[in-house]
Amino acid sequence: MFTLFSFWSQRIPYLQWPLLGCYLIVTVASLPLLACQSKSPPGSNVTINTSTDLASTHFIKAFSKLKGSQEALVLLQAKPTLFKANGQPQATAGLIPYVAYEGQVYVLLGRQAWVDKHNYSELSGKVEKPHNHLESFLTAALREGLEETCGVYALTKDSILKHYYLYFENTPKRQVALIFVPVTYMAGSVLKEKVLYNKKPECTEKNEFQWLNVKDLLAIAGKPPGSYPIDSFQRGKQSLKLRKYFKVMLKEPAFQEILKALCLEAENYEASIEQAA
Repeated sequence: MFTLFSFWSQRIPYLQWPLLGCYLIVTVASLPLLACQSKSPPGSNVTINTSTDLASTHFIKAFSKLKGSQEALVLLQAKPTLFKANGQPQATAGLIPYVAYEGQVYVLLGRQAWVDKHNYSELSGKVEKPHNHLESFLTAALREGLEETCGVYALTKDSILKHYYLYFENTPKRQVALIFVPVTYMAGSVLKEKVLYNKKPECTEKNEFQWLNVKDLLAIAGKPPGSYPIDSFQRGKQSLKLRKYFKVMLKEPAFQEILKALCLEAENYEASIEQAA
């Protein structure tokens, strides 16, 4: 536009000031539009290419079946960029193991033993900074899964990256990485016994475990906090209360997207077995 202004002002001198006025008006008027276009709402198509991007953008995203996804690997291997006043990371990482049975999907949640007692939540905890060495989100998630199941689910990086779903939250208040990963079923009662006979404090954060039906979790996503009947694998309907922050995540479209993808995956698998039979 400035080139057009220069062209005509040089050839017709008396148009110089009117053209300049028009140029300024159009330029100023376009600034709000340009500002709006530069802003991306949470969960929009934000692409993360390097770990430093975490400090420069905010988003809540869901990643499905990300085997070989560069963006997911960047996020998992990244380290927190948000810290408290004491220098500790303001970040959470963890695992949500899941199994499928007869077209239904069940995720493993544990009952809180210390904080928010009697509420169920994922296997997660704070990203730590042992010996002043900051953990990556993936390292912290693996550690939390190992600790909270007392070694039952001692998963490795290679085993997780074969097939997984990732929920990643990067907001001004906190950073969260939760990995949904398929596992071999282990009864909640067995996990409970492991906890009861273990003396390590980090292995006693949960005192009860249940495999909960994903469809029932989706059904209560928009309901207020409280106890609700949820189908527990091999136990039937149980009146359970979810931990506050898990309930908040359950309302997130990105979190629900993963739960729905899990259901679809199980249904497709069940259908393929029926067709083969």
